Amino acid sequence: MRAVVDVELPETECFGDRLVTAVREGSIEESAVNTAARRHLRQKAAAGLLGDCAPDPASTAVGDAFGTDAVGSLARRAARRSQVLLHDDGVLPLPADASVVVVGPNADAPRNLLGNYSYAGAENESGGVDVITPLAALRDRTEVTHERGCGVRAGPDDDLAVAVTAADDADVTVACVGGQSGIDVERDSPGTAGEALDRADLGLPGRQPDLVERVAAVDTPLVVVVVGGRPLALPEVVDAADATLLAWLPGQEGGTAIADVLFGADPGGRLPVSLPRTAGQLPIHYRRDAVSRGDYVFTEGSPLFPFGHGESYARFAYGALSVAPAAIPTDGGTTVSVPVENVGARPGTEVVQLYAGGFEAAGVRPARELVGFARVDLQAGERATVAFDLAAATLSAHDGSGVRRIAPGQLDLLVGRSAGDVRGRHALELTGDARVPAEFVPLATSTVTIE
Repeated sequence: MRAVVDVELPETECFGDRLVTAVREGSIEESAVNTAARRHLRQKAAAGLLGDCAPDPASTAVGDAFGTDAVGSLARRAARRSQVLLHDDGVLPLPADASVVVVGPNADAPRNLLGNYSYAGAENESGGVDVITPLAALRDRTEVTHERGCGVRAGPDDDLAVAVTAADDADVTVACVGGQSGIDVERDSPGTAGEALDRADLGLPGRQPDLVERVAAVDTPLVVVVVGGRPLALPEVVDAADATLLAWLPGQEGGTAIADVLFGADPGGRLPVSLPRTAGQLPIHYRRDAVSRGDYVFTEGSPLFPFGHGESYARFAYGALSVAPAAIPTDGGTTVSVPVENVGARPGTEVVQLYAGGFEAAGVRPARELVGFARVDLQAGERATVAFDLAAATLSAHDGSGVRRIAPGQLDLLVGRSAGDVRGRHALELTGDARVPAEFVPLATSTVTIE
């Protein structure tokens, strides 16, 4: 309480009866409790919670604000554009008349599309939200057979054989696997990820690896859709599948968005983390230098998929990278430009990423840092120029005394599709004196000009 922890929830480990005892014994001042209560009540009053908050049964305000078509459309778009297509050997997008077998524990589990801090994740199965599952959305589009196969965790109802039999009689198998978010305040939480639900390994839990392996052995193309909030190590899954789509926790319109992508909507997501091959590689991130990313005895040191990775149904070609001016003072700025063209036959989304690395200035710096990115939607054959207005302050870093400074020296600017797929490189020189930037600008401002 003296450390300004005013509220303890959802359970009390220190407050409650222990706090009452502490006040009575004199180990905590009653005035400290009064101060905490006053701050808490003041916030409630400011939020209007101490007035008459009873809803008006005749009011339409709630219906006007929640569950509208606009809300549903936004949820669907956000879910679609956050999905990451890890790889595709040509099975996607699916033809409109494809006969699909859907297997896996996350094909028809509404709660599993929601995070552990959603109401459903913490309290009950539905949370009062109409969640569209991948199975329901696929059934709206094509002929579908469903066999769950197994649960997120191993259980007595697992039946891999029936899922394998169904997969043998379809045009394509869609395996919806992954985890379930939860909160361990339930003490018997069935979750595999979330608050107080740590794991010692990062593979698919339960019998899901066996399910993927066995349906992959059938002579039917396999698409794996991974639903869950934890980045997993999935080398065997990726090797077995013809395509792997990382859907994260896509929310109430998640199933519809997954179906959108499977049938041709270009996914817009890129990895905000590097995906490891095994938990033994952790920590693994794109900023590491060469010394810390060597190979292991039996495992490659590189990530399974690097930071920024994400495939598209389109194909993109990058032109020459331009930096003008190529030498700037430590309080100046430059413009970094690159042309990008959709050379594929389908419209698509590209996320152009700008990195800085190879710093020659004094001090220890990461091998590479993301300093800008731009999302570009291009029709087939369309071309755009992406320009980044990069301030020298964006290239600053904290010195040994904890002060952010920008020092003179040379560095490299790199542009590409991910931290592991660089398409252009150009040197930049910072001149003048080392200085403390007047304002730190974390990312370059981007402009996209369609030509």
